[in-house]
Amino acid sequence: MLKERQILSSIAMDYEKKRQFAKSLDFYQQTLTVAKKINDKQVEAETLNSIARLYARRGQNEQSIEYLERSLAITKEEWGVRKQRLGLRLDTLNLMGFIYQSQAQNNKALQVYENALAIAKSEVIDQLSQAMTIREFGRFYQKKGEYNKALGLYQQLLTIAKKDDYIKLLSLKSLGDLYEVQKNYPKALEFYEQAVALAKKDNLSLYLGSSLADVGRTYNYLNQYTAAEQVLKKAIDIGGSQYKLTQEDLDERGSSILRNLTNSVEQFIPLLYETEKNGYQELQRALIAQNKTKAALEISEKSRARAFAQLLTLKLAASGKAVSHESAETITIEQMQRIAKERKATLIQYSILKKPIQNGILEYGMDIPNPQAQEDLELLIWVIKPNGEIAFRQVDLKSINNSVGALVKNSRNSILRMTVGKKSAGALKKLHQLLIDPIANDLPTDSNAHVIFIPDDSLFLVPFVALQDAQGKYLIEKHTILTAPAIRVLDLVRQQRQKVAGKGALVVGNPTMPYYAEQLGETPQQLSALPNAELEAQAIAKLLNTQPIIGKEATKAAIIQQMPKARIIHLATHGLLDHYEGLGSAIALAPSAKDDGFLTAQELVEMKLNAELVVLSACDTGRGVITGDGVIGLSRSLFAAGVPSMVVSLWAVPDVPTSVLMMEYYQRLQTQPDKAQALRQAMLATIKKHPSPQDWAAFTLIGEAF
Repeated sequence: MLKERQILSSIAMDYEKKRQFAKSLDFYQQTLTVAKKINDKQVEAETLNSIARLYARRGQNEQSIEYLERSLAITKEEWGVRKQRLGLRLDTLNLMGFIYQSQAQNNKALQVYENALAIAKSEVIDQLSQAMTIREFGRFYQKKGEYNKALGLYQQLLTIAKKDDYIKLLSLKSLGDLYEVQKNYPKALEFYEQAVALAKKDNLSLYLGSSLADVGRTYNYLNQYTAAEQVLKKAIDIGGSQYKLTQEDLDERGSSILRNLTNSVEQFIPLLYETEKNGYQELQRALIAQNKTKAALEISEKSRARAFAQLLTLKLAASGKAVSHESAETITIEQMQRIAKERKATLIQYSILKKPIQNGILEYGMDIPNPQAQEDLELLIWVIKPNGEIAFRQVDLKSINNSVGALVKNSRNSILRMTVGKKSAGALKKLHQLLIDPIANDLPTDSNAHVIFIPDDSLFLVPFVALQDAQGKYLIEKHTILTAPAIRVLDLVRQQRQKVAGKGALVVGNPTMPYYAEQLGETPQQLSALPNAELEAQAIAKLLNTQPIIGKEATKAAIIQQMPKARIIHLATHGLLDHYEGLGSAIALAPSAKDDGFLTAQELVEMKLNAELVVLSACDTGRGVITGDGVIGLSRSLFAAGVPSMVVSLWAVPDVPTSVLMMEYYQRLQTQPDKAQALRQAMLATIKKHPSPQDWAAFTLIGEAF
């Protein structure tokens, strides 16, 4: 039974790494059953913690607490080696404290942290575990505004540091953070500079970039912008070099090593970049304060989609395609102007500057959602015209009395509440005032000219086509609109377009639906059939001279086999959004004995497709998890798989009007090679039949127009 338990636990962890949480939970539960049978208390408690962590990763905090309580009950008993038992109990309490904090249950969090601190001070607990517990307790008090209590705990860190450089660094950064939040910037700078000096040691070099960013941010607070610029440039250069992957990472084995690199780039590096984004934002702030707006644009561009650009570069290199240094790393103002000129497009880049999170460290671990929201302070907008002219606008966000994210959410909710023919109650106009009005005079007057939006943060969820001016006119009525994650990604995507080799079309509609559980641990229910999606697929297949794949024939295995051969891929089915991880977002296909029917974003990113266009006629296919590296989801995975153009959706789309829009789109593609113009014309035609933006505004073209 011991061997069985080890195998079950190993399988559970493997599924967790693959983000297949339902399967992971199943095998953890089997591990738990075996552990109880053989009376292995340690494995039972560890497995309960693993299950609790799974639930926490999915935002199901009540279930997580339930399993943590069961683990605490076991570690309260006397069994095994005391050091291991108390160490396990300490891990349980720290996770529980985080969850209570995220739910604003401060009294419960306080009680948990007090218990954790009592254990941490036991002679059997290692020094690092003790230090991390003291730090988290200190941060708890700091967030409550009880600064003296936080100071006392951080000073304890210095006391126990002794010869441990990492603990000393942790204490210095925590003390700097504490004084910064109290706006005692000279004192904060004193501790941050000590942290930089310590981080220059070889064993702490990983933390040098974030420590320099702390110093640079503090210089900004002190209005010493030149000094801030110098330090922050060093910080982001160091950070970028630490996480950069190159063609040398590929070897003759090709695909196997690439798969490992793909997992690294898509799962781990974006979260590291999330910690660095503050440094890039602070550098933009320092440059804008010195009126260096073009230099700030270069930094804004450099900050976005870095892991994504690395992934595209590696995949192009693996296919034998030479990639220019400018595309792989960053691009200059002159290169941005070239891209706008080559595409005859107006590029609009947004950057939201937020109130920083101190320390540049993810507080609660990389795989659990951080509940801390950052306040939006400023919106920076650059317009790069085809003639090379660059316009810059700056908007004070404190005046809107709301976060940009909340405004975007309100606009989306207003769209979904609209009845046919009824105009928005004002949310779409407010977004237009914020995002479009400041640059309205810089936009092209020709409605056929391309406008490419490069959003930031929550703006990735904006339905730009549906924004309304003061007269109630939608933006799509005046402009031909595309979106892209970054300007340099446009260059990489064009190189992918040049190697498109697929032939014919693959059209899928209304597959026999798989079973799905909205929440982890629930009994899966079969997704509803989409009869109109089937009619849509039949009509589109006729236009594209192919046979649609419908119902039970549309298995995941069959579709995956055909996808690399197709030039156009159209999937009319359910799309599922992974709100927490992104790479778990999926397209619903027919299940088989070998799989559950879900084609996930993680699986797509490892594929090699040869299509010039993929249309995901499904719900939420353009959404995902927003990180410092952009949106991680289906659209990003399709880019990584080699697709240069895709049409995806931003919300759950009604069945009937979607079919109307898609038919209009493909009819226009028969004579109109411009995919963006074809989508615009299809939307305008659909508006006449289905006026509500809910019915036509969800879809967006990402990537190349031709």
